[in-house]
Amino acid sequence: MSGWDRIRTFMAPTPTVLRFMLLGLVVRLLLAPWTSFPYDTYPFYGAAVGTLAGIGPYGNVLYTYPPLFSVMMYPLFALLSLFMDPAEFGVFLPSMVEVSRATGMLVPFVTSPPFNLVMKLPLIMGDLLVGLTLFRTMNRWSGREAGERSFLVWFLNPLVIFISSIHGQFDVLAAYCALLGVLAFMDRQYLFSGAVLGIGVLLKIFPAYLIVALGVALLLDMIRDMRQGEILRALRPSLLFVAGGVLSLLSVLPFLMGSSSFLDYIFRRGTYSSVGGMNIWFVSPLFSSMGDGGGGEAGIPFGTILLIAGIVITVTASLILLRKGRERGRLLLTCTATMALVLVTQSMTNPQYMIWLFPFLILTSAEQPRM
Repeated sequence: MSGWDRIRTFMAPTPTVLRFMLLGLVVRLLLAPWTSFPYDTYPFYGAAVGTLAGIGPYGNVLYTYPPLFSVMMYPLFALLSLFMDPAEFGVFLPSMVEVSRATGMLVPFVTSPPFNLVMKLPLIMGDLLVGLTLFRTMNRWSGREAGERSFLVWFLNPLVIFISSIHGQFDVLAAYCALLGVLAFMDRQYLFSGAVLGIGVLLKIFPAYLIVALGVALLLDMIRDMRQGEILRALRPSLLFVAGGVLSLLSVLPFLMGSSSFLDYIFRRGTYSSVGGMNIWFVSPLFSSMGDGGGGEAGIPFGTILLIAGIVITVTASLILLRKGRERGRLLLTCTATMALVLVTQSMTNPQYMIWLFPFLILTSAEQPRM
């Protein structure tokens, strides 16, 4: 089979998947240029023009995410800048100033349709890659019908379309890395798994919890093998997994060598101070003891407490679920439970974070029919 045939088979594995794919792409491409959420899009604009200007994504103190998404955006916006002045990527709207001050929910700056489309193209591709990976996995596990249903449930889901093509948040890219890393781990491709999960952390922090859960699985395996006197066999998977994680750092090596500012943003994200959203802490603003919602210097360091608690809960749940073995069903259930526990217990859970859990729920349905 030629390279082109392989690509065609991967992108259009069945006529049903192709129809769903075309429909989903048309909907996304119609929505993407004309919609945005200014509060979140403005930092992406700052990262894009800052990088084009040579000061990097953190030079204007707007972009506070790990650097990898800005690296992915750069060649696309460099190409767009050949046809469009970067000064026209967005416009300040004085008429939005008062509503911005009154609500705190937006900024008085709106990006242009070409900017919105270019920024969202990697997200749309991420949607497609997750869908195709779900199809291939479910097709292998449970047959073609299950694979097509999984692709449909993911790619035409309104929440998935909204997050990537309207809101414009890049959680799907980290979710793809998380999905790919877990599947590689199940296939005992530890080097690749560690590398992909490491790349996911450089997009969003949440795959770190999966690394903890899979680390528990490796630790339990290591203990079993060492009891049988097979020391080299016990150490090899863990060493490969760690080596993969180290290799992922190559993607941000220029940032590590040139500046420590992005590390500050990563650690700040890891101890995010806002509290509430779609989790059990939505009532926290009602308690005066939490001051400004847990983020003030005089308030409780709620984000740090929950970060530590999340790691402890992840380790505990993984030990309970994997103590009898690490077959596919148990690993899937462990990863699904990990993501669910993170969403429930972390300080802030926004709607786009549901994307972290969704692919694992779909895969778990193959092993746990009641799901």
